[in-house]
Amino acid sequence: MPNHFHLLLETPEANLVAGMKWFLGTYTQVYNRRHGLRGHLFQGRYKALPIQSGSGGYFEKVSTYIHLNPARGGLLNQDKPILMKYKRSSYPSYLNPNIRSGWLKVDRVLGNMGLKDDRSGRVAYGRHMQVLVGELRTKKGRKLYSGLWKDIRWGWYIGDESFESEMLARVGQAVEGKQRASYSGDEMARHDEGEAERLVRKGLKILGVEESRLGVMHKGAPEKKVLAWLVTRRAMV
Repeated sequence: MPNHFHLLLETPEANLVAGMKWFLGTYTQVYNRRHGLRGHLFQGRYKALPIQSGSGGYFEKVSTYIHLNPARGGLLNQDKPILMKYKRSSYPSYLNPNIRSGWLKVDRVLGNMGLKDDRSGRVAYGRHMQVLVGELRTKKGRKLYSGLWKDIRWGWYIGDESFESEMLARVGQAVEGKQRASYSGDEMARHDEGEAERLVRKGLKILGVEESRLGVMHKGAPEKKVLAWLVTRRAMV
C-alpha cells in the first residue's frame, strides 16, 4: 500500500519484536539512502495481532484481507480490476511460483481452503479472489466484508473465544512477569491505584497502543476491554 504495509508472519521462536526492529530499521536505512533522506520513516509503533493458527481458517481470513487491500483502496483499474496486476503484494507470487521468494509459504492459506499448491489449486485460488474483488465493488459486498473483517481492523486478536481466553491469560502473566502464586502475601495485598496505573501502562505497551490514544478510543474498544479485565483481575481500585 502507498503509506503502510501488512505482513502475515509466523514466529516459531517468539522473536517478533527483534525481527520487526531489524526489518523496520534496515528498510528505513535503505530507503533514506536511496532518496537522500534522514530520520524516521515510519510513524509510531507497528500493530501486531496474534492469530489462532490451529483451526478456524484464520490464516486464510487474514491473508484474504491483505490481498484484497488494493481492491478496497481503489488501487486497481476501475474498468477492469485485475488483482494479479497489483505488484506490491505477495498475491502474484501465490499464483506464479516462478516469481515466489523462498521465505513466502503459501501452503497454510491454500490448505485452509482445501487447495494444493499446484496448477489447479492456484487457478482455483485466483478465481476465488477475483470473485471477491467483484463483490467488493458492490455496496452490499463492502458492508458484508466490513463486518467479517471487523476484528482485523479494530480487534486485538484473531481467533475464537478459547483463543481469547488464552491470550488474556498470557497478557496477565506478561504484565506480572511471573505466576501470581509466586508472590508473597504482602505483594498480593498491593491493590491500590498505583498498581492499577502500572498494569495499564504495561498492558498498553504489550498491546502496542499509545497512551494518548486511550482517551479517544470508543468505550467498547477491544483494547479497553482487555485493560479493564486486567485491572479488575489483578488489582482492587
